[in-house]
Amino acid sequence: MTKGKSTSKKKKKNSKAKVINRIMLLVLLIFIALLCYINILPTYINVIIIIFVVLISLVLTFLTMNKRVKDNIRLKSLIATVFVILIFLFININIIKTLNFWSKISTTNEETTNYSVLVLSDSKIDNIKKLKNEKVGNYNDVNLSDDFKIEVSYENYSDIDKLYNALFENKVTAIILEDSLKELAVEANSEYGTKTKSIYTIKVKEKSSVVVKNVDVTGKPFNVYLSGIDTYGEITSKSRSDVNIVVSVNPLEHKMLLTAIPRDYYVNLHSKKGYRDKLTHAGIYGVDESIATIEDLLGIDINYYVKVNFTSVIDIVNILGGITVDSERSFTSVSGYYFKKGINNLDGERALAFVRERYAFQDGDRQRGRNQETVIKALIAKATSPSMLLKYDSLLSKMSNKIETNIPQKELLSLVKMQLSNNQAWDIKTNNLDGANALQYTYTYPHQKLYVMIPNDKNLEEAKENMKEILGEQNG
Repeated sequence: MTKGKSTSKKKKKNSKAKVINRIMLLVLLIFIALLCYINILPTYINVIIIIFVVLISLVLTFLTMNKRVKDNIRLKSLIATVFVILIFLFININIIKTLNFWSKISTTNEETTNYSVLVLSDSKIDNIKKLKNEKVGNYNDVNLSDDFKIEVSYENYSDIDKLYNALFENKVTAIILEDSLKELAVEANSEYGTKTKSIYTIKVKEKSSVVVKNVDVTGKPFNVYLSGIDTYGEITSKSRSDVNIVVSVNPLEHKMLLTAIPRDYYVNLHSKKGYRDKLTHAGIYGVDESIATIEDLLGIDINYYVKVNFTSVIDIVNILGGITVDSERSFTSVSGYYFKKGINNLDGERALAFVRERYAFQDGDRQRGRNQETVIKALIAKATSPSMLLKYDSLLSKMSNKIETNIPQKELLSLVKMQLSNNQAWDIKTNNLDGANALQYTYTYPHQKLYVMIPNDKNLEEAKENMKEILGEQNG
């Protein structure tokens, strides 16, 4: 009787051990499959890891299933097997999270345009329901009837100043204006901001028409457009692009060239033939307009883009644990941060202040462009360091909704693998487009002359030659 019970207990133990070992085998097989799929480590390291994993599974299976092994050793081995399952389950989950994250930050082919519903600052109207059957001013006949969801009568205006004046003169009860245009109008006339208040935001989502020009990023030179829009919050929002930098990458020679284009550069908008505007205003019409306009300006193909906003800069720098920059000058930003000439350690808030400041400098936006390049170089140096690359999965998982890009997951992973394989520092040079200060009418705000920078033809041609030198004959 006792012998039968003992045999029954052993069978149960063996049964449990079989189940645990099968779970371990499944988890390890998933790990190996994911390791081969992401393929970011050098081949020899992948082989070592796979051999190590196979040996672990064989040893633990032998110790837990072999009847000749002492019971106490089998028990300890079974506990070790459970730990292995938990460890590799954690690793698998994090890899899958990373893959899911990349699908999130890769462009969703969707952009958001935000429209503010504005009333007079002393108006008793505090929500859109109170606008029912009222007259509302509309700019350039934008059709928002389906999004507004309140029955109103629209009065169309093709002039922003006349739109605001209609509100001030009580010809309309409220006006609707796209947020970037609202900010632009307030900059031109501060009363537009002090005399009005926003009671509602209409978010209109639409398909993006950005064309991807795929390339083997480890075998051929390519261009990436870095756009920094002047908003907090949603990364998909259309807005003015205050940071416009083309990153030309030659992976064969491990060289990069950062070409900074001033936000106020006076350019021909690609889709508005014959009309000139500040480059920053191109972002109002979508990242595809910015890309096409810059391609026309520089005579290049832009393969991919990366878009960030104010929130992105703060969070990315903090996620990386801060960055170190070498400031060309000592200055105090409008936000109150002091930066000394030389080495400065920056957290997210200070990094944003560093890249946004222009009023502290006699050459304004030119120095801001150089500071932006300084921060980008610091970010690249930090992000491509071995310590960061080895935990890139956990870093990326924290960056969800902070970056928008159309760089394919496969290409990013191949770049990470290349960097881990050779651990070679990048030779990063900078280009800064320059021009003459002027006041000109712009396509986006034709009501009064605004500050612009007229391109310097000689400087522009030199920049193009520098890009050709980096890209060689393989671009395009």
